[in-house]
Amino acid sequence: MLADDVVQRLRSADPNQNAVCRAFAEHVARAQRFVLTTEALGMTQTLAYGRPTTLISAMGSIRSPYPLTWFEHAQDDVDEARRRYDGDDPRPLSAHESCIRRTGILVQTLGSERAYRAMPVVQFADGRMRLMLHCGTADFGDDPLPPGPCVTGYSELRQQDWYRETGHTEIGRRMARYLADDAEREAHMAFLGRFDYAVMPMTAEVLRARGLPPDIVTGLPSAGEDVNFALWAVREVAKNLVILNLRNGVEIRDVSGDERAARLRRRLGRPPLLDHKVLTLRMPRHVVRLGEERGGDGDAEMQAHWVRGHLKVRRTGIYWWSHHFRGDPSLGMADKTYVMRP
Repeated sequence: MLADDVVQRLRSADPNQNAVCRAFAEHVARAQRFVLTTEALGMTQTLAYGRPTTLISAMGSIRSPYPLTWFEHAQDDVDEARRRYDGDDPRPLSAHESCIRRTGILVQTLGSERAYRAMPVVQFADGRMRLMLHCGTADFGDDPLPPGPCVTGYSELRQQDWYRETGHTEIGRRMARYLADDAEREAHMAFLGRFDYAVMPMTAEVLRARGLPPDIVTGLPSAGEDVNFALWAVREVAKNLVILNLRNGVEIRDVSGDERAARLRRRLGRPPLLDHKVLTLRMPRHVVRLGEERGGDGDAEMQAHWVRGHLKVRRTGIYWWSHHFRGDPSLGMADKTYVMRP
């Protein structure tokens, strides 16, 4: 698990030169740790295709239940999730993504359960580890926020160019269609407006102790990449928190270290492995919903077609509807631009 590597490696860092790493490791050791499965990652992939109005509505129901939460996933599982759930946008990992083995995000609540900061760390395929100097921040409280960098720097044309260049053709078409609607566009910008970035608190504390202003790190060559990764991480955490707050289908399995292995590690002078939880979804893969079976006429008048998994926000909370088959096959099959793979 990446959390074990982070704690063991960063805790052993030189206390004078790498106080930031040691402080980060202590936070990870105290956090509630989750490993995301392919199914959970598939849902976060699918959320990107949803309506902005639904997503921003769901954000009003999310809560961060722990003061410190750790999410991690393997890049191979991201690739598998894309293969299963992104049938309309089949694409290989980018050159940057192919260098990454695992990614972890430390989440710290900020005064309320609806505000948090996300601090990412990356482990590369060659074993190197990189802790970002910036973190992403989010606030889904009731009060609107001033426009942040995700809003002020947003360009619909540039975003569509990125979709084309990276092979996200279907999501590009969907977003173009959504943003043509005033309500969807307003919701999209409201969602982006909830995110910002700042210098990592551990980094800021060390710099202040040495008489340096925290914003000095913004002048480093890696600052731009750090900020982009921090903003990506804080948006990913929003989707992960949606999973944690779902009222249906979530399965959380505790994984404790093996006592025999722990004794062996103690004899070898190694620290014990950390306990963690595996976060996954347990949903039916294919559900057939025909109009006559549901007792309604709406679906009976539709051609048969696949419906992508999506959120439903109710007064009682957030629910997940798995992708399913809808409509009347006798009227023909509507050939969507995406496919669902088992």
